[in-house]
Amino acid sequence: MTDNKKNWGPSASIENLKIRSRVLSKIRQFFSERFVLEVDVPNISQNTVSDPNLDSFSLRHNGSRLYLQTSPEYYLKRLLADTREDFFYLGKAFRSGEVGPLHNPEFTILEWYRCGWDEFLLMDEVLDLIKFISNEYSYSIAAHKFTYLKYFQKILKINPHTVPLAQLQETCVNIFGSEWNDTSRTCCLDLLFSQIIQPKLPSGIVFIHDFPECQSGLSEIRECSEYNVSRRFELFYNNVELGNGYFELTSGEEQRSRFLRDNIQRKIQFKHSIAVDENLLSALDHGLPNCSGIAIGFDRLLMCLLGEKTISNVISFPWES
Repeated sequence: MTDNKKNWGPSASIENLKIRSRVLSKIRQFFSERFVLEVDVPNISQNTVSDPNLDSFSLRHNGSRLYLQTSPEYYLKRLLADTREDFFYLGKAFRSGEVGPLHNPEFTILEWYRCGWDEFLLMDEVLDLIKFISNEYSYSIAAHKFTYLKYFQKILKINPHTVPLAQLQETCVNIFGSEWNDTSRTCCLDLLFSQIIQPKLPSGIVFIHDFPECQSGLSEIRECSEYNVSRRFELFYNNVELGNGYFELTSGEEQRSRFLRDNIQRKIQFKHSIAVDENLLSALDHGLPNCSGIAIGFDRLLMCLLGEKTISNVISFPWES
């Protein structure tokens, strides 16, 4: 019998697995020194995210539908509303859908929240963390902060906040084909950013902030004279998206409206609706402190730090093993 290690062995080298272990320890050291408490929250819940761009794994238990969590966000916000403390979570999350060099259905997520901080203070801490954990694995890392507007104007010569939807659709049709003729504003912007703008971002760490209002997610809105912006940022490392950060929405009423809008969009995309998470809304009604939070894909971050091309090279066993 042939012992084919290619079929049963780990996908990552032992050297990368040792580095992974050290980096996980350094993350915990970083937050411990800053008095941010690590917490463990459930991976299975009766509720899940309504974001049309995310798909959750579901299972049945005692006749009820349960979900593997796409992130610990809802539980962490319930903790924040009760305690007003800073928390981080470093553990597993699950997302159904795309699989490839940058995606594994089960992955390790790092998520944390800072009470009383705005999104710019959090960006600075993200950079501090990456420098802290990467000092022995990579060269000096350049870092940049740009508005969403800056790169849309630089690359596509349009203002993403004010451009008419018809013009956005026409731009998408001209580049990607006629199937984008009747697409929503959010989908058009997502497509143009991911396919045209993201590959042209500079190397190193890049923060893109001040997203259009239609892409607010779970962030607060800042009112401006010409247009409103979402107090949200995305983190990129050598053109790879690593995480999303927000100055968090605190209104339960507004969050309920966004849940309902998400379900309308899910229906348009022929996806089943998601029940409103009443526990999260009750926590927001109780009072979420002003805070900023971010979720980072740890496997992708480690992949970038080590110069690998696939997350399979930094996890022990990928989904297909």
